[in-house]
Amino acid sequence: NDNAPLFDRVDPSKYEVEVYENITVDAAVAKVLAHDADSGVNGLVTYSLIPTADAIYFDINSTTGVLSFREHPIRSIQSNFYLNVTAVDHGIPALNSFAGIRVTVLEVNEYPPFIQTSAPGGLLQLPENTTVGTVVVTLNITDRDYEAAGRVSVWITNASTSWLTLSSNKSTLVLAQAVDYESDHRNATVSLTACDGGQPSLCSSYDLHVFLQDVNDNAPLFDRVDPSKYEVEVYENITVDAAVAKVLAHDADSGVNGL
Repeated sequence: NDNAPLFDRVDPSKYEVEVYENITVDAAVAKVLAHDADSGVNGLVTYSLIPTADAIYFDINSTTGVLSFREHPIRSIQSNFYLNVTAVDHGIPALNSFAGIRVTVLEVNEYPPFIQTSAPGGLLQLPENTTVGTVVVTLNITDRDYEAAGRVSVWITNASTSWLTLSSNKSTLVLAQAVDYESDHRNATVSLTACDGGQPSLCSSYDLHVFLQDVNDNAPLFDRVDPSKYEVEVYENITVDAAVAKVLAHDADSGVNGL
């Protein structure tokens, strides 16, 4: 037994493997291979992992050299593992050699963004006297992924009105223009889309339904330019309860506010 097993890499310390974090338990992560130039049992090779803190997460097939996870990896906890493999022959005395493996766990974009707002049920009641620039809706957009896959961008993708716009930090919707219940259309839909930075990117959408609320913001106006200048003449024999004059005022509000 004059030959030690030799790994099939020029530099056996440079096994580098990348796997996705959704790899199944027992799936092959990597395969190491060593050859022994001896014959018979002296040329038979057995593989094992040198015990380390990282090795406890892996198994290696002693005959084939196939490496697998014992349990599902969680990238957010640990993304790199460093392992040392021994290849030993069956000679007497046994001879061995060593290889180093680095396993890198890559992120999988598993979750789309989740959009929540301060508008219950996606319904916003917007009083018509709201000041331009007022924050009317707060956004809460989350993504359960990490790193790029957890970074989210949001924008307005469709809107039946230009009433609302995103704030500069994209965390709120603010009133972009004055609204009027009597002259504007009284309801609108604003659609938001949020996409993460994963590959491929995952997106979610959210529809906000906006309803204008009437406010009693108009006083009645008499139908004279100068309502102090009503002047009426009547004869002295006018009967009681006969019409002396008629005044008329209009109120631009709607419903009971305009009565």
